[in-house]
Amino acid sequence: VIEDIAAAGFTLVPLSADTDTNKAALRLLGQYGLRAVVADPRIHALYHEKNIAPVDTTVKEVVTDYGDFENIIGWDLCDEPSSIDFPILAALVNAFRRYSPEKETVINLFPNYATTDQLGNPDYVTHLEEYINTVRPHHLSYDHYHFLGRENRQRIIADTDNERERLIRFAAENTVNRGGFFENLRDIRRVADKYQLDAMLIVLLTEHGHYRNLTYWELLWEVNMC
Repeated sequence: VIEDIAAAGFTLVPLSADTDTNKAALRLLGQYGLRAVVADPRIHALYHEKNIAPVDTTVKEVVTDYGDFENIIGWDLCDEPSSIDFPILAALVNAFRRYSPEKETVINLFPNYATTDQLGNPDYVTHLEEYINTVRPHHLSYDHYHFLGRENRQRIIADTDNERERLIRFAAENTVNRGGFFENLRDIRRVADKYQLDAMLIVLLTEHGHYRNLTYWELLWEVNMC
């Protein structure tokens, strides 16, 4: 499987397992020239517990523990934090900067369709500003999944046995798209430029939840917009 990943042109793999499994995976990835971003359970435990006191000791331990692996390019800290998580993230980022200065930390933010309760802020731009000023991240990363309609497509397939009619309806459901994609790009770009940070957008690739299986052209659209 890892050989297939490398042959397909991928260069970076996210790892999120127990420490021994992460290390075993890193050794295999290294055989094929693949690099990784590592999520270690000791770091995730601190994040979820909001436990700042042992951050310095634990980060030093984690960095030392993975010291033999040159194919680690970054440390995954969390996905879609609320503002209540910013203090612990600030402590973690600061510690990784001290003990692993050549590698980046990875934190992925909510998109602009997150609720104020999810954000812990009254609006999206305020959330971005507070995040940057508190956490001091390496870059500004977020995800935005634009293409909806998976449930509709499943219903369409079941509603008719006529193949021509099914395909017509299927194509019509292609237009079920979420709003706010360009506004999200605009806000991220403006805030990233203001603080001189690189910006990264994670786009939809695979069908899951409410999100449909994309066409080749929809994938190209996402890449072009980025």
